[in-house]
Amino acid sequence: MDTALSFCQECDKKFSSNSALMRHIRDVHEGLKRYECEICGRPFASRLCRDEHRLTHTGERPNICEICGKTFTQKASLHVHKRFHSDKLTHWCNECGRGFKRNQELKKHQLIHSGEKPFACDLCGKCFRSRGCISRHKKTHSEQKLFSCDLCGANFAQDRYMKTHRILKHKLKKKN
Repeated sequence: MDTALSFCQECDKKFSSNSALMRHIRDVHEGLKRYECEICGRPFASRLCRDEHRLTHTGERPNICEICGKTFTQKASLHVHKRFHSDKLTHWCNECGRGFKRNQELKKHQLIHSGEKPFACDLCGKCFRSRGCISRHKKTHSEQKLFSCDLCGANFAQDRYMKTHRILKHKLKKKN
C-alpha cells in the first residue's frame, strides 16, 4: 500500500508530506537556485543539495549501502540504489502491465511501445532506444575486432556476433 499523500502536478512525483511537495516545486520546477558551489560555480536550490554536490569535487562518498557496500555521494542516490535489493515494483506500464523498480526503467521500457528511438549513431545514422544500445552499436564501426572464433579464427567487434557466428556457421548449440 502506498502511503504517499501528495503528488506533483508537473512530474507526478510522490511525496509523503505537503511541505516536501512544496520544497520540490520551489527547488525543481520554479528553478530558484540561490546556493552556489564555491568550487565550480554551479547553482543549487538548497544548501543541502549544494553541500552534497561538493562531495563530487572531493571524491567523498559517505552514503553506504548496508546490503552490498556500494557508496554514494548523495542520499537520494543511495535510496534509489536500495530498490535494486528489493522485490517491490512501484512503477507500472499502462500498455502491458509490466512492473519496474525505478521510473527510469519504466521510461526506457515504454520506448518499446512507442517505437521511439531517440539515439542516432553519428557515423551511420541508425537509431536506437538507449545510450547502451548505441554504445554497443558503435563498436561495429571500429577496426578493432576483439572477439575471435576459436574454431575458424574469424574476428568480431562484439561477443554476441561471435556467438551467433558459432551457432550459424559451426552449428554449435547456444550456451546458457
